[in-house]
Amino acid sequence: MAQLRRHQTEFAALQTDIVTISFEAAWRAEIWLEETGSPFPLWLDPDRTAYHAFGLQRSFWRSWGPKNLWYYARRLGRNGRKPIKGKTDTHQLGGDFILEPDGKVLLAYRSHDPTDRPAVRLLLDALENGRSTT
Repeated sequence: MAQLRRHQTEFAALQTDIVTISFEAAWRAEIWLEETGSPFPLWLDPDRTAYHAFGLQRSFWRSWGPKNLWYYARRLGRNGRKPIKGKTDTHQLGGDFILEPDGKVLLAYRSHDPTDRPAVRLLLDALENGRSTT
């Protein structure tokens, strides 16, 4: 989210709305919003209808591999925040999608692991060129 927030004016100039979708419970989503300061609307999808529709996977190995364990260890050391306790699905992978108002998918980026996000330039290029990159 931080990388998108830094480019918020560029997305706005392209008449683009950014929305975050989460399968988490509302109370967890509120904590996430407070911690991240995300300026974007957060929609809840507890049944994962959107996750299934966009073909987003779940993976133990890609979620808890050495790369991600190192990422979370550094993050914990940097901000000192402990993980939020409670039941959650740590294996669910996310993605980034750009949709036209008519539902056409301009970009489909399915994350390989929890830290995998597309470069902002890829998102902006898809919007500027209006061509499909699925």
